[in-house]
Amino acid sequence: MIIKAIINGLTSLLFGIVPTIEFNIPAFNAGNQIYYHLMQGLRVILYILPQNTVVTILTIIISILGLRIAISLIKTIWDLIPLL
Repeated sequence: MIIKAIINGLTSLLFGIVPTIEFNIPAFNAGNQIYYHLMQGLRVILYILPQNTVVTILTIIISILGLRIAISLIKTIWDLIPLL
C-alpha cells in the first residue's frame, strides 16, 4: 500500500511536470513549435506505454550508462599504471 502510494505520487509528479515545462525564449518561435511537438510526442509515449515498460527501459538505459562509466574508469586507471 505504501509502495503503491509512492508510485502513484511519482507518476502524478511526472505527468504533472512534463506538460507544464515551458520554453520561454521569445526570439525563437520555430524553437517553441519544435519543443511543443517534442513534448506532445513525449506525452503520447508516456500515455501509451505502461508504467512497467517505462521503468524497465529507464533501468536498462541507466545500467548501460553505469557500465560504460565503470569501463572507462577501469581503462583510464589501466592507462595510468605505467606512469605510476
